[in-house]
Amino acid sequence: MTARELLKVSAASKSSAIGPPFVTHGLHVTFGLLEVKITIPLRPAKAMPYRGLWKRSVFGSVALGLWLVVTGGFMAGCPHAALRTLRQTAATRRINNVEQGLRLLAGVALVLRATASKMPAIFEIAGWFIVLSSIVLLVIPLRWHSAYAIWWADRLPIVAVRAISPLSVMAGIGVIYAAI
Repeated sequence: MTARELLKVSAASKSSAIGPPFVTHGLHVTFGLLEVKITIPLRPAKAMPYRGLWKRSVFGSVALGLWLVVTGGFMAGCPHAALRTLRQTAATRRINNVEQGLRLLAGVALVLRATASKMPAIFEIAGWFIVLSSIVLLVIPLRWHSAYAIWWADRLPIVAVRAISPLSVMAGIGVIYAAI
């Protein structure tokens, strides 16, 4: 018996047959005759209690994707202006609050859209990361966030800004594709 046959790990996503239609994610590990199944219920698949929020999450996810595409184009076309804009990140409390508020909305939209998207695990993880990092950036001292943005703006060469711009465009297209 080979090692691959001996240890088999698979992930599954299915709907529950009992009770409300919950989407579950599970990890199934088989080691010889021993089989371990871990199933985590997430949220209702069809009957969302906040249907309006769930529908708006499509708009939020698509808006996030478009923002990433436009930002990637801006970085490719005007890298000097992109670095100047990065320097202004968290320059004032108002700019920081608006920036983090929009990031928070984008993260919530990803989390709400996760179960209906083509990539639920990625939407869920990315959404929660964005939500939590936005909260952290709202509570840390503003001078730390501003200094960090300026540090990167001073060190990123123009070539690097142009080189990473296609990643932003591809991520934006991926978010739009997976959300609709």
